[in-house]
Amino acid sequence: MRSAVVILATFACFVAACADSPTTPAVSQSITSGSSFGECWGFCFQEVTFRGAFAFYLKRDFGSGEVASGKTRLGLQEAADLAKAVDWEALQALPEVIGCPDCTDGGAEWIEVQRGEVKKRVVFEFGSDFPSIQPLLDASRTLRRNVLEGVGAAEAP
Repeated sequence: MRSAVVILATFACFVAACADSPTTPAVSQSITSGSSFGECWGFCFQEVTFRGAFAFYLKRDFGSGEVASGKTRLGLQEAADLAKAVDWEALQALPEVIGCPDCTDGGAEWIEVQRGEVKKRVVFEFGSDFPSIQPLLDASRTLRRNVLEGVGAAEAP
Protein backbone atom coordinates (compact mmCIF):
# COMPACT_ATOMS: atom_id res chain seq x y z
CA MET A 1 0.00 0.00 0.00
CA ARG A 2 2.81 2.39 0.92
CA SER A 3 4.58 1.81 -2.41
CA ALA A 4 1.35 2.61 -4.28
CA VAL A 5 1.15 5.96 -2.47
CA VAL A 6 4.79 6.72 -3.33
CA ILE A 7 4.22 5.82 -6.99
CA LEU A 8 1.06 7.95 -7.13
CA ALA A 9 2.82 10.91 -5.49
CA THR A 10 5.76 10.58 -7.91
CA PHE A 11 3.39 10.46 -10.88
CA ALA A 12 1.53 13.56 -9.63
CA CYS A 13 4.82 15.46 -9.32
CA PHE A 14 5.83 14.37 -12.82
CA VAL A 15 2.53 15.57 -14.30
CA ALA A 16 2.81 18.91 -12.48
CA ALA A 17 6.39 19.36 -13.71
CA CYS A 18 5.37 18.60 -17.31
CA ALA A 19 2.56 21.12 -17.15
CA ASP A 20 5.10 23.87 -16.40
CA SER A 21 7.71 22.59 -18.84
CA PRO A 22 8.94 25.16 -21.38
CA THR A 23 8.40 22.60 -24.16
CA THR A 24 4.70 22.20 -23.34
CA PRO A 25 2.60 24.94 -25.02
CA ALA A 26 -0.25 26.51 -23.08
CA VAL A 27 -3.42 24.65 -24.03
CA SER A 28 -5.79 27.45 -23.02
CA GLN A 29 -3.97 30.03 -25.15
CA SER A 30 -4.30 30.73 -28.86
CA ILE A 31 -2.29 33.19 -30.92
CA THR A 32 -3.54 34.54 -34.24
CA SER A 33 -1.30 36.33 -36.73
CA GLY A 34 -2.59 37.71 -39.99
CA SER A 35 -2.35 40.23 -42.79
CA SER A 36 -4.67 41.78 -45.34
CA PHE A 37 -4.25 44.01 -48.37
CA GLY A 38 -7.26 45.80 -49.85
CA GLU A 39 -5.87 46.37 -53.35
CA CYS A 40 -4.17 43.12 -54.28
CA TRP A 41 -4.41 40.08 -56.54
CA GLY A 42 -4.30 36.59 -55.12
CA PHE A 43 -4.69 35.54 -51.52
CA CYS A 44 -4.71 39.03 -50.00
CA PHE A 45 -6.13 37.88 -46.65
CA GLN A 46 -4.00 35.39 -44.74
CA GLU A 47 -4.39 34.34 -41.14
CA VAL A 48 -2.95 31.58 -39.00
CA THR A 49 -4.15 30.66 -35.52
CA PHE A 50 -1.73 28.73 -33.34
CA ARG A 51 -3.31 26.56 -30.69
CA GLY A 52 -1.14 24.09 -28.84
CA ALA A 53 0.86 22.11 -31.37
CA PHE A 54 -1.42 22.99 -34.31
CA ALA A 55 -1.63 25.86 -36.78
CA PHE A 56 -5.02 26.54 -38.40
CA TYR A 57 -4.73 28.63 -41.56
CA LEU A 58 -7.22 30.61 -43.60
CA LYS A 59 -6.53 32.48 -46.80
CA ARG A 60 -8.90 34.34 -49.13
CA ASP A 61 -8.64 35.64 -52.66
CA PHE A 62 -10.83 38.76 -52.74
CA GLY A 63 -10.97 38.75 -56.55
CA SER A 64 -12.08 35.16 -57.19
CA GLY A 65 -13.71 34.53 -53.83
CA GLU A 66 -11.57 31.41 -53.39
CA VAL A 67 -11.04 30.36 -49.79
CA ALA A 68 -8.51 27.83 -48.54
CA SER A 69 -8.24 26.59 -45.00
CA GLY A 70 -6.78 23.72 -43.06
CA LYS A 71 -4.46 22.77 -40.27
CA THR A 72 -0.92 21.57 -39.85
CA ARG A 73 1.16 20.39 -36.94
CA LEU A 74 3.90 22.49 -35.37
CA GLY A 75 7.00 21.12 -33.77
CA LEU A 76 6.85 21.09 -29.97
CA GLN A 77 9.77 23.52 -29.75
CA GLU A 78 8.13 25.94 -32.23
CA ALA A 79 4.90 25.90 -30.24
CA ALA A 80 6.75 26.36 -26.94
CA ASP A 81 8.87 29.23 -28.30
CA LEU A 82 5.78 31.03 -29.60
CA ALA A 83 3.95 30.60 -26.29
CA LYS A 84 6.99 31.92 -24.39
CA ALA A 85 7.15 34.99 -26.66
CA VAL A 86 3.82 36.29 -25.38
CA ASP A 87 4.16 39.22 -22.97
CA TRP A 88 0.52 39.48 -21.92
CA GLU A 89 0.95 42.75 -19.98
CA ALA A 90 2.79 44.46 -22.84
CA LEU A 91 0.13 43.33 -25.32
CA GLN A 92 -2.68 44.51 -23.05
CA ALA A 93 -1.05 47.95 -22.80
CA LEU A 94 -1.27 48.54 -26.57
CA PRO A 95 -4.31 50.19 -28.21
CA GLU A 96 -6.55 48.07 -30.45
CA VAL A 97 -5.51 50.01 -33.58
CA ILE A 98 -2.09 51.56 -34.12
CA GLY A 99 -1.45 53.93 -37.01
CA CYS A 100 -3.52 53.66 -40.17
CA PRO A 101 -3.69 49.97 -41.17
CA ASP A 102 -4.07 49.48 -44.95
CA CYS A 103 -4.21 53.22 -45.64
CA THR A 104 -2.75 53.98 -49.06
CA ASP A 105 -2.79 50.21 -49.58
CA GLY A 106 0.11 49.63 -47.25
CA GLY A 107 -1.56 46.56 -45.80
CA ALA A 108 -2.85 45.69 -42.37
CA GLU A 109 -1.44 43.19 -39.96
CA TRP A 110 -2.71 41.92 -36.63
CA ILE A 111 -1.74 39.88 -33.64
CA GLU A 112 -4.30 38.42 -31.29
CA VAL A 113 -3.85 36.41 -28.13
CA GLN A 114 -6.71 34.67 -26.42
CA ARG A 115 -6.34 33.25 -22.92
CA GLY A 116 -9.45 31.45 -21.83
CA GLU A 117 -12.30 33.90 -22.42
CA VAL A 118 -10.06 37.00 -22.53
CA LYS A 119 -8.87 38.18 -25.94
CA LYS A 120 -6.58 41.03 -27.00
CA ARG A 121 -6.22 41.98 -30.67
CA VAL A 122 -3.98 44.72 -32.03
CA VAL A 123 -4.23 45.84 -35.68
CA PHE A 124 -1.44 47.91 -37.21
CA GLU A 125 0.28 48.86 -40.46
CA PHE A 126 1.79 45.83 -42.21
CA GLY A 127 5.38 45.16 -41.19
CA SER A 128 5.43 47.58 -38.25
CA ASP A 129 7.61 46.78 -35.28
CA PHE A 130 6.80 47.39 -31.61
CA PRO A 131 9.61 46.82 -29.12
CA SER A 132 7.26 45.83 -26.29
CA ILE A 133 5.89 42.83 -28.23
CA GLN A 134 8.67 42.30 -30.81
CA PRO A 135 9.53 38.74 -29.75
CA LEU A 136 5.87 37.75 -30.29
CA LEU A 137 5.72 39.54 -33.65
CA ASP A 138 8.95 37.96 -34.86
CA ALA A 139 7.99 34.44 -33.80
CA SER A 140 4.42 34.64 -35.14
CA ARG A 141 5.47 36.18 -38.46
CA THR A 142 8.07 33.49 -39.05
CA LEU A 143 5.65 30.67 -38.22
CA ARG A 144 2.85 32.27 -40.25
CA ARG A 145 5.11 32.58 -43.29
CA ASN A 146 6.34 28.99 -42.90
CA VAL A 147 2.82 27.59 -42.56
CA LEU A 148 1.43 29.54 -45.51
CA GLU A 149 4.39 28.79 -47.76
CA GLY A 150 3.88 25.15 -46.91
CA VAL A 151 0.31 25.32 -48.25
CA GLY A 152 1.11 27.40 -51.33
CA ALA A 153 0.11 30.85 -50.10
CA ALA A 154 3.20 32.73 -51.15
CA GLU A 155 1.28 34.76 -53.78
CA ALA A 156 0.64 37.68 -51.39
CA PRO A 157 3.08 39.37 -48.98
